[in-house]
Amino acid sequence: MPDIAPVPLPPSIHTEKFRQRFFKYVDKSGSCWNWIGSKRSTGYGHIFVEGRYVGAHRIAYALEHGSVPPDRLVLHHCDNPSCVRPGHLFLGNKSTNAIDMYAKGQIHSNSSKTICVNGHPLTPENARVHFRNDGQGRQLIRRTCRVCDRIRQRLKRAERMAAGLPTRG
Repeated sequence: MPDIAPVPLPPSIHTEKFRQRFFKYVDKSGSCWNWIGSKRSTGYGHIFVEGRYVGAHRIAYALEHGSVPPDRLVLHHCDNPSCVRPGHLFLGNKSTNAIDMYAKGQIHSNSSKTICVNGHPLTPENARVHFRNDGQGRQLIRRTCRVCDRIRQRLKRAERMAAGLPTRG
């Protein structure tokens, strides 16, 4: 996961003093420039700037490119969360992040579940797979249990009938 909540980066990151402080925590010995400072439990580096922690990869991107729009995520080509090498970073949004993860075979933890929250088996016959086409190809969104879907539809229809509202089909 890139950042908890992308927000505008403080202008103070563009000073030489901050740049020196930042690069003190960067190991440039490999193809990835690894952040050796403070990290989140997910492996993403972060640094304290003007009263809050900011993702080290967001700072690295901004130092190279000038800024990061607050509505954008900074993603990794290399899939190394501690990497801050600007050439390994690119801008995206949640959708491009999901597409990138799907293309690289990185699977969300829910995709490996074999039963739904109500105990029904998530077999190919019972799992409904939801995709979205966003112009860059089909994107896997989620899987749902067909049995649970039918139960929810029946309950919703019964509620509408009890309220005297029209029902479909």
